Amino acid sequence: MIGWLKRQLPDKNSIANQGHLSRFGTIVHNPKLWSFSRASVTRGLAVGVFAAFIPLPGQTIIAVALAILIRGNIPLAIAATWISNPITFIPFNIMIYETGHAILRDNSQTFSPALNLTINWHDLSGTAAHWLQSLGKPFLVGVPVVAIFGGLLAYLCVDIAWEISLYFGRRRTKS
Repeated sequence: MIGWLKRQLPDKNSIANQGHLSRFGTIVHNPKLWSFSRASVTRGLAVGVFAAFIPLPGQTIIAVALAILIRGNIPLAIAATWISNPITFIPFNIMIYETGHAILRDNSQTFSPALNLTINWHDLSGTAAHWLQSLGKPFLVGVPVVAIFGGLLAYLCVDIAWEISLYFGRRRTKS
């Protein structure tokens, strides 16, 4: 499984020398940030999922910065941000809003984002800010909760799957 995953991901040099990642300098060349150890893999996926739920441009940069900070696998952190994409955008944001809404227990607001289908591409950050502002407090409360929970869930699932794989591997070698 790890061998297949390594073949699917781009190599260190092709990622580390990309435009945005070159900002991190030589630190991205640290071999520990590219290893496929249990700790590196679980951390990398966790921060990638965490960053995927943050509705800001630059999720990849956020994931790489966090992977560097906690010594997680950079390629997996980047790949995990791809769970946030045009197909999952609306369901994820509804889930974030509903989570915040449930935490606040505020029945006065209903989910009605001010989606304007004519996007101003010259002021994309302004358009995104307007959309986020229209969602209000429930969305802002839901973002960190869902991001943290998603990251922890990814970490635990991968760690448990890794442990199960080790268990069955040991059983196979004993017989």
